[in-house]
Amino acid sequence: MIPLFLRSANDRHPNGLANGSGMVGRNYMAHQNSGMVCLSSRLNPTVFQKTMGLNDYYFGADDSELPLGHISMLGKLDGNALKAGARFGVSPGATRFLLDAADDIELPYLPGAATATEAMALLERGYRFQKFFPAAAAGGPALLKSLAGPLPQIGFCPTGGITPATAREWLALPNVLCVGGSWLTPKALLDAGDWAKLEGLAREAAALR
Repeated sequence: MIPLFLRSANDRHPNGLANGSGMVGRNYMAHQNSGMVCLSSRLNPTVFQKTMGLNDYYFGADDSELPLGHISMLGKLDGNALKAGARFGVSPGATRFLLDAADDIELPYLPGAATATEAMALLERGYRFQKFFPAAAAGGPALLKSLAGPLPQIGFCPTGGITPATAREWLALPNVLCVGGSWLTPKALLDAGDWAKLEGLAREAAALR
């Protein structure tokens, strides 16, 4: 890429295109990847946390009224961050960026699917174990049971709308390996710091078959 920029020199751009500073090749074009990230010491209560990022090649140019860059959400899977302490990763769905990043790191990853098409696409990427979300809203046990015939090689972990009263119905399906539910960690118990009751809920859930 750098040789192409340098060979593009002409009368209007003696240093080559996108090289008005003359720094291409000296800084490995790192100046074209500037980022603006905001951090907070307070707890972020959002469910899906994202970071706003701004990158701009030269933070404006003399011959253009527009900046040469764009604003984007930096929400991609960060392998180094995950390796710092995570034992596995789970997501409600799966995007190309998440899957590509997961391929680059040695971390077990459970991507989400809600349809046969999504499940087949993940299977093509090698994912035989998948999260089924939102389980109840997407079709319930009946939908997942219908996938067991044409896709017997996929094992699912359904989450979303599952309760202790319905968990056994899910666990009885041949393609369900485990289930998940927010009943394990009620907000009231977390706020009260009632770890004994939370442990009891965890033990009850572990006993479900």
